[in-house]
Amino acid sequence: MEETAPVSRQLAPLDYHAEIVAYLKDNEPEVWAWARGLEAQEQHAKELRANLLRDTYRLSQGSHPEAYGAAAVAAERLGLTAPVTLYQASSPAMNAALMYLPGEIHVVFYGALLERLSSAELTALVGHELAHYKLWSDGDGEVYAA
Repeated sequence: MEETAPVSRQLAPLDYHAEIVAYLKDNEPEVWAWARGLEAQEQHAKELRANLLRDTYRLSQGSHPEAYGAAAVAAERLGLTAPVTLYQASSPAMNAALMYLPGEIHVVFYGALLERLSSAELTALVGHELAHYKLWSDGDGEVYAA
């Protein structure tokens, strides 16, 4: 059996991402400075936390061990060490989303995903959301800012 590198080493931003970052730095320095500034980041964090409090409820590890187990497996495979918090939102449509904050992983489930997905499907879904976190965190968050 051929050995492969851990998934965390195989993932990297696309050349397109690097080109967008470079373009913004070179051609929109004021916008880039604003997007990377502490004030914009603090405002984003404040709004995100308010949305989580208003629109979701936090899932505990005790009441949702399978979901947190899936998150732990996905985080390990992606080489992520940030703490993961899971939430449920009211919605008839089934979906999931990452709410990005540097150093914190917040995944929101919509609809009846947790009741309908198998363990492997749940791990894949959470892995997809955590891959967004990896992309947006790498390179000091430049791809997220772009």
